Amino acid sequence: MDWDDLRFFHAVAQAGSLSAAARRLDVSQPTVGRRIKDLETQLEAKLFDRLTYGYTLTPTGQRILDKAEEMADAARCIADRVSGEASEPAGLVRITASDGIGALWLAPRLKALRRPYPALVLELSLTTAAVDISGGEADLALRMGDPRDESLVGRRVAVVPFQLYASRCYEAAQGLPTSQDELQGHAVIHSGGRLSSVPQAIALRQNAPDAPIAVTLDNLLAQYAAVRAGIGIAALPSYMAALEPTLCPISPQVFLVEMPVWLLTREDLRHSARVRAVQDFLTCEAKRSLSPAPAGALETHRTAPHLTCERQAAGMGTPLSLVPTR
Repeated sequence: MDWDDLRFFHAVAQAGSLSAAARRLDVSQPTVGRRIKDLETQLEAKLFDRLTYGYTLTPTGQRILDKAEEMADAARCIADRVSGEASEPAGLVRITASDGIGALWLAPRLKALRRPYPALVLELSLTTAAVDISGGEADLALRMGDPRDESLVGRRVAVVPFQLYASRCYEAAQGLPTSQDELQGHAVIHSGGRLSSVPQAIALRQNAPDAPIAVTLDNLLAQYAAVRAGIGIAALPSYMAALEPTLCPISPQVFLVEMPVWLLTREDLRHSARVRAVQDFLTCEAKRSLSPAPAGALETHRTAPHLTCERQAAGMGTPLSLVPTR
C-alpha cells in the first residue's frame, strides 16, 4: 500500500468531494480521483459512495478513516514538535474568530503581527460556527464567552463590555433611554440565528421585553451597520463602537453585559514556536486595546465544561486548578 494514498483519502473524507479535496491538497481533481481508485484497488474494498451531492464514506471507509485520523494526528504532532524546536517562528498559523472581533479587531493587527516574524503565514477564518481545533481545523481560536472544550488550553485575555448604542440621528429623532422602563419605548435590534443564544441577546430580550423590534439580524457586523444607519438600538461590544464616533452610548445602568475573551489552542501546540509567537502577540494586543481583564486573569488554563477557576498565587503562565461549580 502507498501510505500517501491515505492522505488523499483523508482529504476527500473531510471535504466531501474530489474538487474540494483537490483545492485543499493543491493538486488536480483527476489526481485525487486516481489516488482514491488506487487505494480501493489495493484494499479490494469500496471506501466511498459516489452520490450526486458528493462523496460519503461506506462502513469500510469509516473504519479506514479512524486509522487515517490517527496517522494525521501523529504527522501533525511531529510537525508541531519540530516547529516548536525552531528558533525562528515560521510556517502556517490558522486562526479562527467570530465575524465581529475577527474583522474589526484582529484583521487590522495582522500586519503588525507579521512584521517581526516575516516567515509566518497567517490564515484567518471568520465564522460563528464551531471550529474543531482539536481535530486540526485551526491552530488558535479567539473566542468570546467561556469555553467548553476540555481538550483545549489557553488564556482569558480580556473582558469586553457590551453596551447599548444608538446613532446620533436616532438620538436626534427619538432621544435615548435613561432607564429600563424608558427602553421599552425604543426600537431595538434583536439577534437571530446562532446569535440568539449569546448573553447580550438574551439580556436584551429580558431587559426590553416590550420594546418594538426594528429588525432581527444574525450577524454582529450587520447589527453594527443597522445602528449606524439609525434603524434602532443594539447591544454592541466596546471595541466595535469605538470605531464609529457617531454612535451614542446608552448608560450602563440601563444595560451592560461583560463577555470574557479567550485565546485557545491544542495542548500539543502550546510550545510550538509559530503558535506561541502569535499567541503572545495577540495576548499583549488584547490587554492593551481591548477592555482589560481583571487582575490575575491571564494565567494559562485548561478549559473544562461547567468548571470555575481557583487562581493560584503564581504568576502568568502557571496552570490554574479547577473546581466544580456549586
